[in-house]
Amino acid sequence: YVDPARHAGAGSSCVCVAPTARNISGIVAYHGDLWLRSDLRGRGLAPTLAGVAFGLAWAKWSPDFIYALVPTWLIQKGVADQYGYLHKEAHGSVLSLPDRDIEDDDWLIWLTQRELSQLIKCSATETIERLS
Repeated sequence: YVDPARHAGAGSSCVCVAPTARNISGIVAYHGDLWLRSDLRGRGLAPTLAGVAFGLAWAKWSPDFIYALVPTWLIQKGVADQYGYLHKEAHGSVLSLPDRDIEDDDWLIWLTQRELSQLIKCSATETIERLS
């Protein structure tokens, strides 16, 4: 929105208090969100699709950082680790929308350009070895 305050409900706010967020700059790619139908969950698709997203981001932008905002339960279940994220900080997005009864406190997870490159290289090597 050009003027977010005009569209926000009373008492609405969104802040990031993760200290490292201030250092994430340059070409930055947002990993985005993923939803899978219930019958496709638990089959290892999420890490595979995350790898595809990483590869596409690398090919298109070669970002200085790639990041995502995830709920605490994804951190607790180790999903961020399965995706290959090496850095995690609480309070990456603290969202309050009282008129919609939404109170979220998501984690900031990220990789640097070098780490993303290494992750892609390792994934490619593992895939080639599996297919050999």
